[in-house]
Order: sequence, then C-alpha cells, then structure tokens
Amino acid sequence: MQAAMTLKTVKLRCLKCGAEHFVTPSRPGLHLFVCQHCGAQHAMILDTNIDLRDFRLVEQVEAMPAGFYEVAVTEDMPATLRDLLARLRGGRLEDVESALKLARKLGLLRVVG
Repeated sequence: MQAAMTLKTVKLRCLKCGAEHFVTPSRPGLHLFVCQHCGAQHAMILDTNIDLRDFRLVEQVEAMPAGFYEVAVTEDMPATLRDLLARLRGGRLEDVESALKLARKLGLLRVVG
C-alpha cells in the first residue's frame, strides 16, 4: 500500500503590499503566485519536501488573475526543453523570470488554487 502524501500549507506575504495568503501546493518545483489584493506576481520555488526555498517578485509581463499557479510539466515536451524542464522540476533555476516568461508563452502555467 502506498502512503498518502501529506499536504503542507505555506503562508505567503506579498512582497509588494504585505497581504498574507495561505496556499497548499501539491508538488515541488516552480510556482507562480498572484496576490489577490494588488495583483503582484511572485515566483516561489519549493524543494522536494514542499518547503519554500525561494519567494520573490517577478516582472509582470501580462495581467493574470489572482491565484496560485504551477508549471505543468509533461513528459512529451520537445527535447530542446528537457534541461529547462528538469531545472524547473527541481527548483534549480537562476533566471526565474525568464523561465516564467517561457512557461507562459508555451502554455505551461495552470491555475491550481
């Protein structure tokens, strides 16, 4: 029998307006959070234990509805994206803003909460 995964709730404070939010991510990696109060976009990177490793404001390229987004990574992506996707999955990315722009452009962001 497989053990049930314990979900963690992460408390986030918007780095622009200071509003507090609670989200419950289901997997590690890169996520995008959009503040309900001011619309500021934040990148958050979660490690394999779903612990917050990094949380920062990112440049707003387009208006996105408030919410919590995860980068949807599938196995059938083109081979040229494998390195990028592996880094997104593991949260090992130096240029988070570029990765988020690419993820938006490729349609890899989906709202999860």
